[in-house]
Amino acid sequence: MCMELNRLGEVEGLHAEQIQIAPTDGKDDARKAADTPAAQGNEQSQDAAMSKCEEILRQIPAEPFNMRLIWKMFPISGEEPYNSVLVQEVQRYQPLLRLIVSSINSVLQTIKGEEVASQETEKLTEALLIGEVPELWAKRSYPTERGLSGFILDFRKRITALEAWIERGAPPKVFWLPGFYFPHSFLTATLQAYATRHFIPVNTLTHKFDYTAAVVDEIDEGADAAIDLPDFPEGAYVSGLYLEGASWSLRGKHLVDQAAEESTFKMPILRLQPIVAGGERDTEYSLGSDIYDCPVYRSPARRGVLSTTGHSTNFVIYVGLPCGGSTKARAWIKRGAALLCEPPE
Repeated sequence: MCMELNRLGEVEGLHAEQIQIAPTDGKDDARKAADTPAAQGNEQSQDAAMSKCEEILRQIPAEPFNMRLIWKMFPISGEEPYNSVLVQEVQRYQPLLRLIVSSINSVLQTIKGEEVASQETEKLTEALLIGEVPELWAKRSYPTERGLSGFILDFRKRITALEAWIERGAPPKVFWLPGFYFPHSFLTATLQAYATRHFIPVNTLTHKFDYTAAVVDEIDEGADAAIDLPDFPEGAYVSGLYLEGASWSLRGKHLVDQAAEESTFKMPILRLQPIVAGGERDTEYSLGSDIYDCPVYRSPARRGVLSTTGHSTNFVIYVGLPCGGSTKARAWIKRGAALLCEPPE
């Protein structure tokens, strides 16, 4: 210390004994640190993160589903395959709902100083501030390309659709296909219901689609709004699909060229009809036919992990769409026409 003072004195032209160092209690340093732009920016970031967390918690239910009540209301049996679909869907959404709520609360507690910050909460906070779906949620979520705001709105809509199904005590008249965490279980249930009714082995059945002229407004998807459609006990009505790479003639019920300003076309309600495989569908749906076997994807990325079935986990099913005019299926394959459960943002 003395050597340091001597050097300082030499620089300033003072003797070491003439130099006095004022005592400090550290409060001035703390005040100066708090007034720095970095500290003020950090405080603003914390306020923004807290506001975002509180906003998300207002949009999603705080309490998980009552599984005991659901099992009682919707017993699983071969005669009611849609009960199994509902129970499985709730069981898939339940962990994601709990994860979102618990991780948001952890961020809030960290900001308030009630919990020690971790690398996980820091990553989650950063994602919230830049409007991205946190990696922690994405790992447990269904495929999606949405940003944070779109993801939360869509997630709320999916939960609301399940809540409406439970409250109604029966399946909806029109199933919102994108709302399923695992749509393949629903598609299998439609075959099981038909097989049970007609005493046919389920592995001999496949799907055929017909087309209505009814279009459900996006805001009403999953709400089972009053729609004037005849009862269809032999299959199911589905909605919520968007056509990309082509457009659709509601009057002619066939594919048409996409308009220049059109990114996707909201498809009307489709009627899903189980039929015996190897029959009508196999003769109609071929590459050179007037029917395009249009793939359905869960997200606009159209990519996923290869499953044991040989298809991507993003792939759902093929829907046969009439080509219209003189065009054949090959033309729409080259254009990459596909149906999406989630339109591009």
